[in-house]
Parts: sequence; structure tokens; C-alpha cells
Amino acid sequence: MQIIKIREYSDSDVETIALRDLSEDTEKTIRACARGSYQRDLLDGLESWSGSSLKGRAGQYGARYHASRTALLKRINARLPRGMYCEPTHVYSESRARWVVELLLYYGDGSASIVGQHFA
Repeated sequence: MQIIKIREYSDSDVETIALRDLSEDTEKTIRACARGSYQRDLLDGLESWSGSSLKGRAGQYGARYHASRTALLKRINARLPRGMYCEPTHVYSESRARWVVELLLYYGDGSASIVGQHFA
């Protein structure tokens, strides 16, 4: 298992966590929660969980996009088995030498999986 550095979305304390592969069944469950192209793009890593990828007119509707991200997270977490949850988290990308916001799926054993492609 790969070990990555994380910090909570609103915190500055750095921790490490074991990273594991996302199972096919869990990925299907998560993807089934997406409604619309924006939410699918979030899960595919094409849009940023922080909202920083919104440009032009889309940036003017930031509150609606935030509501869309929140609704997606609620649907995902409602469908996950007990002990598992998804949450946007700051992850340190060694290849980019900076912190990025990723959607992590946390397991009850203290490990996590990254949902999406931003981390690469």
C-alpha cells in the first residue's frame, strides 16, 4: 500500500494514511450517485472539489455548484456501507509538489482510496 500525506480540509495538521485501490463495486455505487455532467466530472477528476476550476460564467454561479457538490456527497455517503464515508481532503501530490483537494473514500480500518484522477 502507498502512504500519502493528508490534511483535513479546514485544518493545517499533516497526517499520513495508507492508500488502497477502489473496488469496482464501490466505484459503481459512487458513480451511480452522480446526477448531471458536472457531478460526473467531479468524480472523474475533471472538475475541482474546491470549485477552483469554475471559470467565466460558471464562476458567477459558485453557490449553486457548491450546493451540487454537497448534494452529491450526501447521496454518496447515504449509499456507502456503515463505517465508510467520502470527504474532500487536501492530499500532497509529490509529482506536482503541492497540495490538491481530492475526494477520499475512508474505510473503517484507517485506510482510504482516492476517487477521481487529480492526484496523478
